[in-house]
This record gives sequence, C-alpha cells and structure tokens, in this order.
Amino acid sequence: MLFELQLFISFLAGGLAIALTSLLAERTHGFWRSVILTVPTTLALGFLFIGITKTPGDVTQAALMVPAGLAPSYVFVVTFAILTRFNFLTAIVGGFALWTLLAAVLIVYPPASYLTSTFLYSLPMVFVMYAIYYLTQKRLAPKV
Repeated sequence: MLFELQLFISFLAGGLAIALTSLLAERTHGFWRSVILTVPTTLALGFLFIGITKTPGDVTQAALMVPAGLAPSYVFVVTFAILTRFNFLTAIVGGFALWTLLAAVLIVYPPASYLTSTFLYSLPMVFVMYAIYYLTQKRLAPKV
C-alpha cells in the first residue's frame, strides 16, 4: 500500500509541477519564460520524495550536498566545451575524467556544513562561469 501511495503522490506532484511550469511559461515573455523553465523543480520534487520515502532529516543531509554536487557537473560542461576543439571523443573522455575526479574528491571529503558546501565546494563554479564568459565573449566571438 505504501508503494502505491508513493507512486500516486509522485505522479500527482510531478505532473502538476510540469503542467504548472509549462502553463506559466506559455503565458510570459521570452526572458521570463527562460527563467521559469530553469527553476530547479526537479530538485524540489526530489527533496519531496526523499522526505516521503525516508525522513525529513534525510532531506537536510541531501540538501547539504546539493551546492557541492553541482560543481563537478559545471566543470564537466566547461571542460567538454573547451575540448570539443579537438574532437568529440577527447571532449567526452576528458570531461568525464575530470568529473569523476571531482566527484571522487566530494565522496572522500564531503562538506561538513552548508556554508562549506556553498562557498568552498562551489568555488569551481565561479571559475567555470568566468571561463564560459571568457570563451563566449572574448575568444569565440566573431571578429568585427
């Protein structure tokens, strides 16, 4: 019975979240549409289901890892973008290799507090954002 209840709540919450987000995005202007569609609803739904299937304490443990867990993914994206200049295989292997290394560091040295997770482990994201800006604005922009 518990499984069926969890399945029903998952279907209802997921369907409602997607439907409301899509409905709201259809009725807004271009810039706000992109903001609405990039809101991390999947993350919120994940926390909801962790709270339903486990305990609220497990949700706080999961939330502690979120900022730190985003860093390897951001670094993968920028590494992949940089290495595509060579070829696709180099880009995918290099991106996954660096992602695996950073994820392993995160597993061995998990953040002790939300402050550490946000500022120390998310520091690579600052450099990634700068690298993306630099690549798109300075190096890859067409010469005028």
